[in-house]
Amino acid sequence: MNAAVPHKVSIAMAVPAGVAQDAAPVTTPQVQTALEQASDYWSAQTGGRISFTLGAIVPWYTSTATCADYSSLWSEAAKRTGFTYAPDENLIVVVPARGYYSGACDSYGKGTIGNTVHSSGALYVTDVEPSLWAHELGHNLSLGHANALYDTTRSDVVYSGSYGASRWVNYGDVWDVMSYSSSTIGHGNLGAAGQDRLGVLPGGVRKVVTSGTYRIDALPVADDGAVHGLKVTDPATNGSYFVELRGDSRADDLVASDWRKPTKGVLVTKADGAEAHASVVLDGSPTGNSSSDFDFTVPVGSTMDSASGKLHVTVISADGRSATVRVVLGDADAPTVTVPGAPSSVTASATTSGTASVTWTLGAANGGTVTEQTVTPAVDGVPQPGLQTVVPGTATSATVSGLTNGTAYTFTVKAENEKGYGAASTPSAPVTPADRPGAVATPVAVLSGTTATITWAAPQDNGAAITSYAVTPSRDGAALAPITTRTTTATATVEAGADYTFSVAATNSRGTGTAGVSNVVRYRPPVAPPPAVSPPVVEPPVVTPPVAPAPTPVTPAPAPQTPGNPVRNADGSTTYVAPSGARVVVAADVHAAYTAAGPGLGLPTGDALALTRGGSVQRFEGGLIYTAPALGAHVVRGAVEDLFAAKGWENSSLGYPTSDAIAVKGSGVVQRFQGGLVYSAPTAGTHEVRGAIGEAFAARGWENSTLGFPTSEEIATKAGGVVQRYQGGLMYWTAATGAHDVRGSIGDLYAARGWENSAAGYPTSDEIPLRDGGRVQRFQGGLTYWTPALGAHDVSGSFGVTYAVEGWEGSRWGYPRSDEYAVPGGVRQDYEHGSLSWDRATGRVTQSPR
Repeated sequence: MNAAVPHKVSIAMAVPAGVAQDAAPVTTPQVQTALEQASDYWSAQTGGRISFTLGAIVPWYTSTATCADYSSLWSEAAKRTGFTYAPDENLIVVVPARGYYSGACDSYGKGTIGNTVHSSGALYVTDVEPSLWAHELGHNLSLGHANALYDTTRSDVVYSGSYGASRWVNYGDVWDVMSYSSSTIGHGNLGAAGQDRLGVLPGGVRKVVTSGTYRIDALPVADDGAVHGLKVTDPATNGSYFVELRGDSRADDLVASDWRKPTKGVLVTKADGAEAHASVVLDGSPTGNSSSDFDFTVPVGSTMDSASGKLHVTVISADGRSATVRVVLGDADAPTVTVPGAPSSVTASATTSGTASVTWTLGAANGGTVTEQTVTPAVDGVPQPGLQTVVPGTATSATVSGLTNGTAYTFTVKAENEKGYGAASTPSAPVTPADRPGAVATPVAVLSGTTATITWAAPQDNGAAITSYAVTPSRDGAALAPITTRTTTATATVEAGADYTFSVAATNSRGTGTAGVSNVVRYRPPVAPPPAVSPPVVEPPVVTPPVAPAPTPVTPAPAPQTPGNPVRNADGSTTYVAPSGARVVVAADVHAAYTAAGPGLGLPTGDALALTRGGSVQRFEGGLIYTAPALGAHVVRGAVEDLFAAKGWENSSLGYPTSDAIAVKGSGVVQRFQGGLVYSAPTAGTHEVRGAIGEAFAARGWENSTLGFPTSEEIATKAGGVVQRYQGGLMYWTAATGAHDVRGSIGDLYAARGWENSAAGYPTSDEIPLRDGGRVQRFQGGLTYWTPALGAHDVSGSFGVTYAVEGWEGSRWGYPRSDEYAVPGGVRQDYEHGSLSWDRATGRVTQSPR
């Protein structure tokens, strides 16, 4: 299959029966973004051949089906969205996160597994984590899980209804998208087994049928024609094995940053007998059956054998870009191999800027397969490794770029096979790259009579000596015959009354550079002075005596008004006498707000001032009244006015007021502005609430929630985040994690750890209620649990992985009852029903139930 496959996705947002809605429900834009990110992932992994487009989307509704009855949940959603299970169509039901954390939904996400990439499927998710959506859609595309297999001494085990004493871990291949789903795990590239099953990138996974040495490039497959995985059939069991390289790519780099610290390198996976359509990664360096060992790689120089002993994979070399492996089928011994011989007859030429072309004759392969060759430039016999060029093992020529013009280079070539690099060739004869000259800077033309003298500075010769300059005059824009010179000056004769410019370009053995153009010069011949002219006689003007003006009648001044005595005007405005004695006009809409505010505002002290965006402001003795189009007139005074002034009035992020101050609990007030709210309370001070933190504050019930009044402005924190303090806790926000409050006993422990600067990082969820009155909150670095009986404790790192695999607090371990604490040789953490211990020397977690 090569054609692009756009999959249509219908989405329903349902609260299953028996599940409470989240305190801050997922929004429609968040759902749309999650789908876009999942589509971007699959498009990038398949060269644009698989993508997802949004069809119908139904906002939150209450379902009659429980989460456990996911078939009914999907059927109900299908009716609401019009989903029909047609080929290349998918249904996603978004349910509250509380469904998973409360245990009502047994999975973080669940989806049907299709038979082909065109299958229709349904799924539900309890989060908008992109890796979760990409994972569950992968099931619809016919992919099973990416699992892992651990054993004490063996890498591979035959599946006979089970893997026996070996440990099989569902989701255990943390590199693959079909593994766990988190902010790092689940974002890795699609493995070779998944690529082979989807079949969307022919040639990306090479089928190996004979023993030999093969090169593979690191994932992801970018539809670049390279081989990114091998598929090998075990001749004894007919089982399918896959060889791939986890190296330097954006997706795999993200996985490598995870706290589990998985190791990059060559991995061997196989079709998993324990789960349909699934793969299982084999441990290339077995150290035990612990699920905390995330080094699956086959070390360079080591061989992994299949369980039958009839398939052998040896890693010859590996780096972040490519690896060389030898595959042996059956019992045949590998031939004797030595490093390749040196190439010969190396020649070089330099015909373009900063570049040389190098050719050679291949050396002897010496029993192996030459995988690549390296061309190395040298200056005065000193190698320049930063300019090396690597080409395939069969190449006999290369283009080396990045060279310095004017510098002489020699070139050597050496080849690599599975045994390493052979000797370098004899150096080529030296060559010197060059380019045509640089641009001439603006020449200067100076006139002396009808002679123009043009001068300029010599440009860069770029490795080849300048042999001449071409000076081309232009008269009124028309080019004239050029003048050739070997110096940086020239002269030319100009005609009177015409504009002249001169372009100058330099020439060397590689060509002519860019011309520079001079200033404009124009010759004007001298003009004879005009004859002397006698000045005219000027008659004196006739002066008419002035006529005295008629006296102007004087209107007596009006009697002064008493300060504060209003006078209603015909246009509806009102005129007051200010305390200064000046008459002040108050417009009708402002006067209505003034009257409603009561006597506390006092008298106006001046006329209204025009502001930006059509607004105005008028000052009174006790405050201000603002007006703006479509917003009305509103009073701003007291502590709210002081904060408004400190932020820059209406030109700040607050903008214009959209309400008067409103009384709230505890003698507090709140006033709405275009950009947010300003709260003021005697016990909390006066502070702005806005943006994503303001939305989360609103969702919790404003000041009537457990947070109470804000006690600070937003404070910038690391990585572009912000935090705002409230009477009842803190509210954090980052672009990656959203807005979440931290409070109570969990907040106290978070503070003791060092807030967001600790290993916990930022909160990624609000507190989630659990059984027996317990609560849990997710952070970037792990979880913090609290129960009335045991207090607050963190769970993270290797303990967090084991705890998650076992089933969190609902598992046999129960709630944590201690933090991590040091013990000889490692760290321990106690739980209600046992302890987990981590050994520093081995990196393993041991379990001690009680």
